[in-house]
Amino acid sequence: MAKELFENYIKAVTSHVKFRFDRRAIGQELREHMEDLYEDLLSQDIDEEQAAQLTVDYMGDSEELGKELNEAHNPVLGYVWLWVRRLFILIFIAFGLPVISVGGCRAIGTGYGASGPVFYGTI
Repeated sequence: MAKELFENYIKAVTSHVKFRFDRRAIGQELREHMEDLYEDLLSQDIDEEQAAQLTVDYMGDSEELGKELNEAHNPVLGYVWLWVRRLFILIFIAFGLPVISVGGCRAIGTGYGASGPVFYGTI
């Protein structure tokens, strides 16, 4: 009963979050808070059904909470962050992995070898 009630509440809250990549993390955090509160209520000799309902009531209106969380998890900033992370991963794959696998500084031609500076040509 409690688990189903909590999951319905979490689904109602996260349905208002437009940035879908944050929904799972938000749901997990809500679930943890709700389970902690539920356990606290059970330890105070409140029956399971009433404890579950009190937990949901304590969390507040799902629509209002969902809208507040949507503002905090701005979809525009979320997508910018998502693409910046992907871009850094691609840059690392394109430039970082070859440097690591070929042997460090020599691979990018900085002019430094294992024994010190290397001069090319004449001065």
